[in-house]
Formats: sequence, C-alpha cells, structure tokens
Amino acid sequence: MSLTSIKTFFQHLGSEIHSALVALFGQPALDAVEQKFKIILTDDVRAIFIDAINAADDLTVGTGADKRAAAFTQIEADLKTKGVALGTSGINLGIELIVGLLKAKTPAAA
Repeated sequence: MSLTSIKTFFQHLGSEIHSALVALFGQPALDAVEQKFKIILTDDVRAIFIDAINAADDLTVGTGADKRAAAFTQIEADLKTKGVALGTSGINLGIELIVGLLKAKTPAAA
C-alpha cells in the first residue's frame, strides 16, 4: 500500500466520521465543540488547566475524585478571572484533554 493510498484512506475515513457526527449531533453542536477545543488550547487557558491539574495531583490527601474536584474549582475560578466562559462540560472536556496530553508526555512507570 502506497503512502498516497494510505493518505486517501484516512481522508475518506475522516470525511465519513465527520458526516456521521453531523448526522447524529448536527453541525452547530460540532461547531460548539470545536470552539471549546480552540479556547482550551490557547496558551493562557492551557496553562490554567495544567497548573490546576498539577496542583491537584500534588495534594497529599484525598481521592482521585477529590483531586479532580479541586482542579475543576481552580480552573473555573481562574477562567472567570480571565473572562473566559467554558461551562461545566467545557471544563470537563479540557481536563480530560490536558490530562491525556500530560500522560502522553510522561513516560510510563516501569
């Protein structure tokens, strides 16, 4: 299989997935999620998420749920200070996205 055919396959697959998501959720919902991703990935907002997640992770007491709640509360307060409105689902999306990025950068424990 050539590189061109692999590229064509993935372009077609992406187009099919996009069409299915539009049919399922509608274009306005996909646009809203895309806008949230763009906000979360700006430098200032990404730093807010990373700082809050790292601070919560450094807490020596509490469960994972307690740490997640602490990160959420800190992120919500910092975003409000910056005048950024994401809402609960946007903050949860950002937490999952940033945690995934941080885990990808951290080598697995042996």
